[in-house]
Amino acid sequence: PKARGKALGIATIGSGLGQMAMSPVIAAIMEATSYTWGYVTLGIMSLICIPLVLIFWKESPVEFGLERIGEADSGENIKTGNEIYGPSLKKVLLSPLFWLGWIAMFLLCNGTQTLLSLGSTFFQNYGFTAVTAATLMSCGSVGLIVGKLGLGIIIDKFGVRIGLPLGGLLMCIGYGVMLVNTSNPSFIIMAIGAVFFGLGC
Repeated sequence: PKARGKALGIATIGSGLGQMAMSPVIAAIMEATSYTWGYVTLGIMSLICIPLVLIFWKESPVEFGLERIGEADSGENIKTGNEIYGPSLKKVLLSPLFWLGWIAMFLLCNGTQTLLSLGSTFFQNYGFTAVTAATLMSCGSVGLIVGKLGLGIIIDKFGVRIGLPLGGLLMCIGYGVMLVNTSNPSFIIMAIGAVFFGLGC
């Protein structure tokens, strides 16, 4: 329970590694051939993942003969199995805290997904080639890898109330560095901004 953030960070590092390695490769394929072949390559890679997921899919660690790590603390009042737990949907929908959290997650997800989805286009609009733009996205992935581990450790040690605002601040710094750099774009400065964005993301 005291290492949940770090464990989740380690478990999800693969997304950062994959993006870091594959962004320039896919961009190079698209530049050498066409967007179609770039997306065909991504589609084939996704198809390869399906049997791997199905081979290792289980409902819980117990089915592998393993004990769950990071079981809920007794104070969290969470039940296991098929039992219904927590407040009713009606009670949740009437809670101002729920809607505040919903708005916060909506803004946070838009902040992260905008650059992840449109980052290459953003960099190309400021004069970088497709492959260089993808390399800048890979710089963001380096930050993502370090950030998943670092913020996971910080959340374990100091709690979500420190970790989440810190992540948001790092993303804002990254966005700020990149936007200030748009008048006379520099690869190094854009890369630093992308790393900061990834750290917070």
